[in-house]
Amino acid sequence: MPKCKVKLEDFKELALIYNTDGRGAVLNTLKNHYGVQNTHAIIKRMKKSQTLLYSPDQDSFTIQDQSTPEVAFLSMEELCCTSTLKNAKSEKLENENRSQAMEKLIHELIGDRLLQLSRYISIDMLSKTIMIDKTSLENDGIKMTTY
Repeated sequence: MPKCKVKLEDFKELALIYNTDGRGAVLNTLKNHYGVQNTHAIIKRMKKSQTLLYSPDQDSFTIQDQSTPEVAFLSMEELCCTSTLKNAKSEKLENENRSQAMEKLIHELIGDRLLQLSRYISIDMLSKTIMIDKTSLENDGIKMTTY
C-alpha cells in the first residue's frame, strides 16, 4: 500500500537514491512506494529543502545535518494523493466527535425553542400558576388551543 506523504526525513533517502541510481529511480520510487502522481514537485521540494544542497553542475544532492521543523501546510502531492490513510482509531474518534456535535446541536435547538416560548409563557412555581400572553401569541400569528 502506498504511503502517500513524503516527509522531510524521507528526502535524505530519496537524495541517496538520486545520487546513486539517478533521477529516474527517484521518480519510480515516488510513484511506486509513495503513490505520488506529481513526482516533479517532490524533486523541486528536495532542491529547495534546507536539509539538502543541490549541485546543478554535478546533478547531485549533499545532505546537511541540521534539522528543520515540519511544514504546517500540505504540499501539492499530499493534496493530490489518491490513496487515503485512515485507521480504526481515527474513524472512531471522528464518529464520537460527530455524535457530540449532534448532541450539542439538539441542545441548542431545544434551547432556542424554549427561549421562543418564554416570550409568551411564564410559570410561577410558588403559586403554581402558568401565565400566557394570549394577545402577543395572536399578534405573532400563533393559534392557541386548550384541552
